[in-house]
Amino acid sequence: MRERQLPTTVRLSEKDARDVLLSELLETPTEVAPGEKAVWTPADAAAATRDARHLAGERRTPGLFLPLRARLVLARLKERRVKTTLERTGIATTPVLLTLAMLGYLAGVLTDRLATTGSVVNLLSPPLLAFFLWNIFVYLLLLVQGAGALTGKSVGAPLRSALVRLFEKLHLPGLKKDGLRTRFWARWAPLMAPKLTLCAAQALHLATLAFAIGLLTSLAVRGIGTAYVVGWESTWLADRPDIVHGILNATYGLVPGSQPMPDVEHVRLMNLADGLSAPLTESTSWLLRLMGLIAALVLVPRASLAFVATLRIRRREKALPFPVTTPYYRRLLLSDNEARRREVVVLVPETHGKDWTDLCRRTEALLKARDVALKIVPAELWDTTPEAVLERVQKEGASERLFWVALDASATPEEEIHGRFLTALSENVVVLLDVSSLFARFGKDAPNVRSRLALWETFAHDHGVRIAALDLADASPEFIDALEALVGSSADAFQPN
Repeated sequence: MRERQLPTTVRLSEKDARDVLLSELLETPTEVAPGEKAVWTPADAAAATRDARHLAGERRTPGLFLPLRARLVLARLKERRVKTTLERTGIATTPVLLTLAMLGYLAGVLTDRLATTGSVVNLLSPPLLAFFLWNIFVYLLLLVQGAGALTGKSVGAPLRSALVRLFEKLHLPGLKKDGLRTRFWARWAPLMAPKLTLCAAQALHLATLAFAIGLLTSLAVRGIGTAYVVGWESTWLADRPDIVHGILNATYGLVPGSQPMPDVEHVRLMNLADGLSAPLTESTSWLLRLMGLIAALVLVPRASLAFVATLRIRRREKALPFPVTTPYYRRLLLSDNEARRREVVVLVPETHGKDWTDLCRRTEALLKARDVALKIVPAELWDTTPEAVLERVQKEGASERLFWVALDASATPEEEIHGRFLTALSENVVVLLDVSSLFARFGKDAPNVRSRLALWETFAHDHGVRIAALDLADASPEFIDALEALVGSSADAFQPN
């Protein structure tokens, strides 16, 4: 029978997502000291699931059921004096945003002082032109990023990435090893990464907006008691008023003014280096063009981008995509009348595949007696990817799954191959090592055999998986006992029915 298609993500508010994740971590079994009673048992978990389903009603959805159950779990654990809250589960970006906006405004005021010496406004002032060019560059980068997102290619944004790292460092200090807060942030931080990217974009847009406002404010305030003299000055273009004419038309000419744009001869007479400038009657028109250019090129686009980023942040806070692909959530999302199907998936290499298949057939009956099915999947680790394997086995079958990865102990563990698979198979994993070729070549007690097995044990430990060494050529009672121990430990890894 095919398994009902379960969702891979559920849209939850940030608060609900925090509750769901925290309840999962608190329900995850931990080691209990000898003689102590577990605070939370499988029976407690089953009762919470049953009560949450009853409260959610017949037409429950994952987005309603999971937060409701999480609140029941947290409330019942709190009654048993278990700490169910964390002092800090959010990343406050507002202080950084306000600081950047204030610094941007002050920088805009100072830039006006650099761009205008006393009462002289240089239309080719490097700070002004650099500001305009920087904004044009940012808009082009955003377009490239948008096109890259459509094609699946990511384009870096160094400033935004640096700001995201700043957010994380400011609000993730003092994490204790193996503490609840550490485990929470290890899962929560990746979920927050897209939001932090949006917050960084929002902060940068608002800082640039504040910069432009500071620039305009300084120009306007100083213009109350100052008669601005407008012209241009450039070492490289002093003898090329025609080029300056083109630059002015391509920038300030985009904004309508009370005076028409000057011709080349008029531009030549605005050269500040020669002691010339535009007539005082034209100063207001030039300043209005300058302010209009800042508004059109900076104020309106940046305000719009900041507004869009804010909307996306709010939408994400209300509907965070929360992944529910682990066995923990798969069990919870099964309906009452669906049997929980448990399965051991054996990844068998083509090399010595028959020997592995014979071994699996010998364990199939032992597993079936424990209500666990067995599935053999031919998979050469060098010729496939863990994603392809997971896609094959998750289409149907079990709500809980354990992987046996069959390998030859004579091979050398490689991070790019074996490590990638062990990391990707996030569910329970047992590495089955066939030691028959090593034993046949060197003997069971040879130093190089012990060294190779120690290498595999260290590699498996580093990836958080178990290891079982089996001699497929052995038929002794000890080998049968080893198989029964393997089956028993594998069955015990599942949640009890």
